[in-house]
Amino acid sequence: MRFDLDLILGWDKQIHFLSYGMLSMIIGIVVVMLSNGDKVSRRMSYVWMALVTFGIAEEYRQLTIETRSAEVLDAVANMLGVTVGLAIPLCVYYVIKFRGHFVVRLFLVYMLFLVPMFIGLLLVNERPFVVIEDGSFREKMQHLMAMIGG
Repeated sequence: MRFDLDLILGWDKQIHFLSYGMLSMIIGIVVVMLSNGDKVSRRMSYVWMALVTFGIAEEYRQLTIETRSAEVLDAVANMLGVTVGLAIPLCVYYVIKFRGHFVVRLFLVYMLFLVPMFIGLLLVNERPFVVIEDGSFREKMQHLMAMIGG
């Protein structure tokens, strides 16, 4: 068995993931802002079910359009985008709600180390997925990382 990674992780799937992720993040922010504190997770689960159902139904709708096709991987990308998109405002809500707890403080300190590590990996990545044409920007970032100690 051989997997076609271009098909599985291609631009089409990334666009599905990002578009459903952004849509669900915006809806999730609205749900968090309009909900009572104790009902946020229940309402988010309803929104998750509705958006995932919509994403699957949209794939079936594409069967009726001659220039489009329905793919199960598109539906999976939609579902993953909805899951990540709703998880972000929900996590932010819980971090704000429980900001005095030790675990949340530990997580925030961990993020202070994790984010610069990912930025550093972007600069030293051997197989770049994004190419920065402007050399001065790359030099400025390398200089900044050298000053930080990376």
